[in-house]
Amino acid sequence: MKIKLKMKSFVVTQFREHNIIILIVVAFIVIFLMLFHIGTSNNKNYLTDNLPKFPEATFNKQDRILIIAPHPDDETLVNSSVIIKGKEAGANVKIMFVTFGEHNTSTLAKFLLFPSPFTSDLLAERRHKESINAAKVLGLSESDLIFLGFPDFGTLKIWDDHFSNKPYMSGMNLHDKTLYSGVYKKGVSFTAPEELKLFEETISSYKPTKIFYPSTLDLNPDHRATGLFTEAVLFDLKEDVRPDLYTYFVHSKDWPEPVGYYPDAYLSPPSYFTNLTGNWLISFLSKSEETLKLKAVKAYFSQYWTKPKFMVSFIRKNELFLTDYQYKLNSNLPLWTREEMQRLKVTPYVEEMSVVDTGDSYEFSASLYKGVPAFSKIILFVYPEIKGKLFVNSPKYKVVIKRGVRKNIELTLFDRGKEIESKKDVVSGQIKELTFKIDMDKNYFIDCEGFFCSVYIEEAEHRVSETPWWLISVK
Repeated sequence: MKIKLKMKSFVVTQFREHNIIILIVVAFIVIFLMLFHIGTSNNKNYLTDNLPKFPEATFNKQDRILIIAPHPDDETLVNSSVIIKGKEAGANVKIMFVTFGEHNTSTLAKFLLFPSPFTSDLLAERRHKESINAAKVLGLSESDLIFLGFPDFGTLKIWDDHFSNKPYMSGMNLHDKTLYSGVYKKGVSFTAPEELKLFEETISSYKPTKIFYPSTLDLNPDHRATGLFTEAVLFDLKEDVRPDLYTYFVHSKDWPEPVGYYPDAYLSPPSYFTNLTGNWLISFLSKSEETLKLKAVKAYFSQYWTKPKFMVSFIRKNELFLTDYQYKLNSNLPLWTREEMQRLKVTPYVEEMSVVDTGDSYEFSASLYKGVPAFSKIILFVYPEIKGKLFVNSPKYKVVIKRGVRKNIELTLFDRGKEIESKKDVVSGQIKELTFKIDMDKNYFIDCEGFFCSVYIEEAEHRVSETPWWLISVK
């Protein structure tokens, strides 16, 4: 493994912002009235017909549609038109829920008063019932729903660190296996191999012709993880299942634009990315379909109670899906914008990223806005897809760049936690802006058809920043 670090030629200083605003608790009756008096806006700036001419989604009775939702409500927020139009066309439609959404701390705090293992289990049960009610509004039955029961706010941790037999344990309720009533299969350990197995079992038995699933670029970690497990399983099933793939977005600080109830506005592609390119698919909703969607959204009362303005932001004249999920070598990868990261008060973070084929290696290059302090780590994840090998058995590389007390840098390559190679280096100058380049020899990628990669930043063993995950095609 060849590893290179290079400092930028300039230094930019920016002080971290600290949130010192204390939230005022609003009276119960005021919140209750606000929930049911949303009101439409007459701001014509948002009622634009200038949406690009995207191809329109079509369905027929031969379609077998699978919507994969990280949490109960994601399927309704961004896939209602797919469900309604799919059923109208005579297609089969199923929804696979990856979690029960039991870790939503804002809901626990506001709806069930305090977070605890007991209240999180109550929330899981409630959201399970709400998802059944919402599905019925949209024309589905309980038999069309599949609940895997993996841990809310834990699926990306499973992807990152649990490709061994050691299960992840939820910090919310101490569960380490599927337990809830209504789950597809009880007693399944919270490990990546077991999660991949359930994804594969569901997809291979249903054989969908179209799959709608969350983008690995989404800001929510469970959404990214759901996209990653979906794409990894489809690599293993590519000889038997070849569905059309459509990814969707849900989470951002200020998206959909504008935030709020604007049923006469169009949903536009998210603007909080750099280098986001690709082809979009659009699915329109009639007035009656928007009304039906709003009714289904309100069926998720526990969520609507907590964040009504966000929930109704998805009641628009259309829904959008990105049809490109693989990215190319030798180009800048899509990242969240500087404005978005500053709104989220995240520093440091990666603001440029690319993977270059140098001939005998792959060069991973990243530029950080603000460098990393002493005792911090930069972690590069690289998970190859190897021809003729199941993804679960392929290497799971991590390159850990550890900064010491001064300018000392230690770089170590791991595969599934086992150290493969290590070296030490020294960086000169102030580490406030940093560009690092890591060359990984192609011997680590024999028969590789593509690889997943991402960059995390940790301070004092606490994760402070991360990038999206990308699937890079090397064909």
